[in-house]
Amino acid sequence: FSNGDPPLRLISLKDGTWAGTWTPERNAASVTVTADASQPDLSLKGRAQITGSLASGDTVPIVAAGAILNGASYARQAPVAPGSFVTLFGSKLTQGTAQATTTPLPTQLAGANVIIGGREAPIFFASDGQVNAIVPYGLPVNTTHQVIVTKGATVSTPQSLTLAAAAPGIFARDGSGQGQGIVVDAAGKYVDASNPAAANSIIVLYATGEGQTQPAGQDGRVIATDLRKPVLPVAVNIGGVPVEVLYAGSAPGQVSGLMQVNVRSEEHTSELQSHHDLVCRLLL
Repeated sequence: FSNGDPPLRLISLKDGTWAGTWTPERNAASVTVTADASQPDLSLKGRAQITGSLASGDTVPIVAAGAILNGASYARQAPVAPGSFVTLFGSKLTQGTAQATTTPLPTQLAGANVIIGGREAPIFFASDGQVNAIVPYGLPVNTTHQVIVTKGATVSTPQSLTLAAAAPGIFARDGSGQGQGIVVDAAGKYVDASNPAAANSIIVLYATGEGQTQPAGQDGRVIATDLRKPVLPVAVNIGGVPVEVLYAGSAPGQVSGLMQVNVRSEEHTSELQSHHDLVCRLLL
């Protein structure tokens, strides 16, 4: 670093890329960052340089540690799957508040971009303290990726996100990841204590995190008729008891990554009190 900061050793992400986090210690109007790489046994070495300026720290986006969550369940310290809706919490993430109004969903909203594993993620909501995005399909699973938010010329400190083949979460009615889930009957009415599911009736729930689909999921695009189904089989338990899954796949007319699951209730599952009573799991 031309401003006199000590050198930084990069860490291999095991996919051909190397990463590290530099927190500038000395102010400078202009800084040149030099990257040196070598492989002595093959007598290979190379160098790359980039020059820029240091932004004031009060404008840099901050993604809070451990605050990249499944957008449905808000499960903490848990992996997510490709195609999942995710919520990032932090501060100074955007230049304002915006809701996506077009599809395919944009990869920049309110001046912010979310980059996961080197790929831009579709964004459907952005504000100073919260960004809702979708993990791009096709990213390697069973490994950890870096997540950064860029805002103009500023870049957040990378945070880690572990991807799994599947990591389902059921959406809650109030968007908090807690309490009553988005579970409806055939008439579209919420199934809850005031409207329990009748025995052998059809109920529908909405989730995310099913992982890769067949045909392959399309980042940020609405799925109208060419419905996608999870590659992994889906099982649903209500009150700890398995129930019949009639359909699991794309929610027609919704963005890829939103999964609809239709199940048939049993006699012993006629009262569904909250989304904690219904567990959707993908068999690995």
